[in-house]
Amino acid sequence: MTIKTVTLDTPIPYGDGTLTEITLRCPQAGDLRGLKLNGLGDADVDTILALVPRIATPVVASAQLWALAPPDFLTVTEVVAGFFLRPPPAQ
Repeated sequence: MTIKTVTLDTPIPYGDGTLTEITLRCPQAGDLRGLKLNGLGDADVDTILALVPRIATPVVASAQLWALAPPDFLTVTEVVAGFFLRPPPAQ
């Protein structure tokens, strides 16, 4: 299972402190229920904000992710999109 950690340039409020990094695991089919795959391909904000809480450690709510700075959100989106790329064929 692929796991990637995103270090946030701008920490977000989390509990009594702040969250400085989010670890994302590659989604499984069940994590995608109710989502439109083309929303992921289009980097649709609502789709990304619905998926990330399902695959993130520590557990974060969509509402907490709304506080992400745009560059951090873009990085999270790039990591999520990367989970859907096929690896190059072995040579």
